[in-house]
Amino acid sequence: MKFVSLIAGSALVASASAFAPASSQTRSTSSVQAWKEDTVVGITPPVGFFDPLGLSKGQSDSTMQHYREAELKHGRVSMAACLGWYITASGVHPAFNSALSTNPLEAAKELAPVGWLQFVLGCGAIEWLAQQIKTRPGYQAGDLLGAAYWVDDSDEGWVDYQNREINNGRLAMLAFMGILVQDLQFGSYGDQIFRDLSYESQLALLSSGLDCNPLKKRDPDLIFQQVLLTAMHARSTWPSTLEPRLGL
Repeated sequence: MKFVSLIAGSALVASASAFAPASSQTRSTSSVQAWKEDTVVGITPPVGFFDPLGLSKGQSDSTMQHYREAELKHGRVSMAACLGWYITASGVHPAFNSALSTNPLEAAKELAPVGWLQFVLGCGAIEWLAQQIKTRPGYQAGDLLGAAYWVDDSDEGWVDYQNREINNGRLAMLAFMGILVQDLQFGSYGDQIFRDLSYESQLALLSSGLDCNPLKKRDPDLIFQQVLLTAMHARSTWPSTLEPRLGL
């Protein structure tokens, strides 16, 4: 459990550090407003410019670009993490002959040191390459493949593509937090979207002497679990005609 707590704590610290302001950068409210007016990517309905904690207040253009870079990176990692989580949960470990646990958290503890070395070196190589790419003239936040040299934000199709990536990345960040809580709190690490929660979860609750109805007992953990999974199920099944309206 200490290992799991270390993973969760490290993820939170990394996420928070991505939004740490640089002290040497000039801050002005007008700069943020100008950035919002010039930016057509990531400000989508129904939320618009989403900053409930006011992290953008008084920040410079370069800091806002750093925030966008961090958001894209965390979103991409989260999308990969959600996919990798369920691949592991299905028992597939291509590099280890499917010998590790199907519980991703347990599999992380079972991973040999050489596996962790490969993981750290691989991530480090990608990060080093990204830092080199960022030094090129005309670099846009998150544009590691150089698409900005061929297309710009005047192309509606390109803007729509970027909005889809950002919104799906935002959803993946929330989804992975839910997946992690699901495993830590309830010990369920497989696909919970299409599974009858009232069967396994309520059996566990019955054995512990708790009421199975979260609304009756006002159990915040179960209410959060069911609301989150219902939202994920709705996202996976809603009509594709709604996606353009929501910028997904």
